[in-house]
Amino acid sequence: MKRRRKEKPAYVVLLANVGTSDVQVSDVKVLKEAGFNFNLGLIERPRINGKALLDKYDQVEAGLDAPILRPVIEYLINNQIHPKIDLVILFCTDQPKPNEGSQSAQYWENDTLYFGQILAKLLTNRFKSQIGRVQVETINFNPASYDLMNDYFRENLSKFVPEGTKWVILSLAGGTPASNWALLFNSLKFFRYKCNCLYTLRNG
Repeated sequence: MKRRRKEKPAYVVLLANVGTSDVQVSDVKVLKEAGFNFNLGLIERPRINGKALLDKYDQVEAGLDAPILRPVIEYLINNQIHPKIDLVILFCTDQPKPNEGSQSAQYWENDTLYFGQILAKLLTNRFKSQIGRVQVETINFNPASYDLMNDYFRENLSKFVPEGTKWVILSLAGGTPASNWALLFNSLKFFRYKCNCLYTLRNG
């Protein structure tokens, strides 16, 4: 009798825009011991505070959570939908620094490049062998622009996702409405039936 060839596991990619709610404080005491006086939950000024947390990551890791992406990954793994996610790609913002006193200074302070790096460490450490690799990509323009976000994903998305990928999972709760619309639109355009979309309720 001819032995059946063992089927190769499906290659799974998770795509997510990183927003200002993606990294939050879960244990105030841990952060206080590391010198941070943050409240539970949201972290203000993600660029500045994200860099400070990243610099002391080993001391603060136990006090941080990924309340948007963690439930998505747990759902996929625990329900045996995808026992392993081979590649997680996080899209973060890093806009040019505005002139001092400019109205756009607030948006620059909300850039998520350091949150992305924190998430890469957090997800890798917490899910270990269940995640193959976490890749961080930076967007250097206003993520609220539908035109610019659409152009970005149209020109780059197929380069990020390896050829032969079986499933593309989209997490659509982090980031701006424009970035999530553009990610969804272009993912459906490029990957069609391979796409699955998940949305995490921010308070749930």
